[in-house]
Amino acid sequence: MKYKTIVLNIEAKKIIQVYDGRGKDSVNSYFKKLKKYGKTLKAIAMDMSGAYYAATKELLPEIDIIFDHFHIVKLMNEKIDSIRREYQNMLNRVQIRR
Repeated sequence: MKYKTIVLNIEAKKIIQVYDGRGKDSVNSYFKKLKKYGKTLKAIAMDMSGAYYAATKELLPEIDIIFDHFHIVKLMNEKIDSIRREYQNMLNRVQIRR
């Protein structure tokens, strides 16, 4: 499977850059370019990729990071499902003992 990293300007609703891959290297060059030209950002929105997070903290430590809604909801649903299964298994064990 091939991945792309897409850099967007959310306010302008424009694609700024597209990079091959989804690792730290795919955003490092863009962040370095921003710093070189003195561009400043207040916040960055991203998925919950550890690589993107690490690159952002390394090169733009002062910036606020906002995680996208989809991935936050996905993690919450997975956790709720895990807890539900845990309780269901516990109830099944109690019923078997009776």
